Amino acid sequence: MVVSELSARLADRGHAVTVITSTRGGESRYQDEFVGKVRVIRIPERFHLFEAPLIPQIALRALFVDFDVLHVHGMSPTITDLGIIIGKLRRKPVVLTYHNDAESTLEWDIAKVAAHAYARLSLSILSMADSVVCSTRSYAASSLALKHFRGRFEVIPLGVDTSRFAKTGLRPAPSERREVLFVGQLKEYKGIGFLIEAVAKLRRGGRDVILRIVGEGPSYPRLAAIAETLGIEDYVRFMGNVGESKLIDYYDSCDLVVLPSISRREAFGLVQLEASAAGKAVVASDIPGVGDVTRMVGGFLAKPSDVDSLALQIENAFASKHDGKKQKETAATMSWEVVTTEYEELFQSLLKGLQLPALEPSSSPEPQAPLTKVAAAHRTLESLDEARK
Repeated sequence: MVVSELSARLADRGHAVTVITSTRGGESRYQDEFVGKVRVIRIPERFHLFEAPLIPQIALRALFVDFDVLHVHGMSPTITDLGIIIGKLRRKPVVLTYHNDAESTLEWDIAKVAAHAYARLSLSILSMADSVVCSTRSYAASSLALKHFRGRFEVIPLGVDTSRFAKTGLRPAPSERREVLFVGQLKEYKGIGFLIEAVAKLRRGGRDVILRIVGEGPSYPRLAAIAETLGIEDYVRFMGNVGESKLIDYYDSCDLVVLPSISRREAFGLVQLEASAAGKAVVASDIPGVGDVTRMVGGFLAKPSDVDSLALQIENAFASKHDGKKQKETAATMSWEVVTTEYEELFQSLLKGLQLPALEPSSSPEPQAPLTKVAAAHRTLESLDEARK
């Protein structure tokens, strides 16, 4: 989603954009086609190591594409690192958007050791990039890799298409029943089990609240079992994956959007911007990256993996004097149009040969001066590991 939104807007502004990605979620064959104004090359995704796709062909394909700026999205072994190397071999400016550390949700010790090892090994590769972008400062500061580049990265948040939510937030004041909405994949790192328990706690306390869960994933059986064990299966509604119009309806009908993630696999929490654009209040876990976004939209922060804290913050959100119009105005400052302009300025500065400080690991605990702002090319290549966070 991040890459598709940014690419489409750059193309609309007259830039020729090529995206090289995997076939994840689609037909497993090589594809080269135009999606709107954007050329999209898809490489079959066949091999994984600790959940990470191993597709060096994505980076290698950049050897045969004409571009002025290489925009790599990561981190993903054999894609991010090889992509940066190829960009420098071709003597082109390279921008790395660092979405999240290469971490696994698996509990195996060897998976954790592999993630730490890759973070260390990737330092020399990261230093080759002309500019590194992270969506929040707190995530970068706590990253296994980026913490070694304190203050030497750009902070450009993800964006939201505010036009999708133009007609939301217009319904009458809520009844006594309150509706909580979760949107995302049903995976362990999302912390949905804690949210179900928090709703059960609120109901035991006399609050008439229901939880609507939009999305699919491997955790569904366990989550359904939790709701049944707690005796609230009639008040926890699993909607599965839904279309765009139905999703907008759910945002419009809810009173509150909750993101209870418990892992650094959740590095930003884009649904918080969508909730804000819909004029809704937000409750989220206070973890690196996610917490920054919650503060930006004026939301409520709960301790991660803490049912009591989550239930309390949901209650506080219900009791607050919520201003939907102000929420929408806040979201407008982080629209995809604004974000695209920031990247465009970044690319243009690099193309003009602006002399930037060398991107080297920092030995000082104090933040250094950030890189000068920069943006878009005439022909941009975007290499990525996956389309959405």
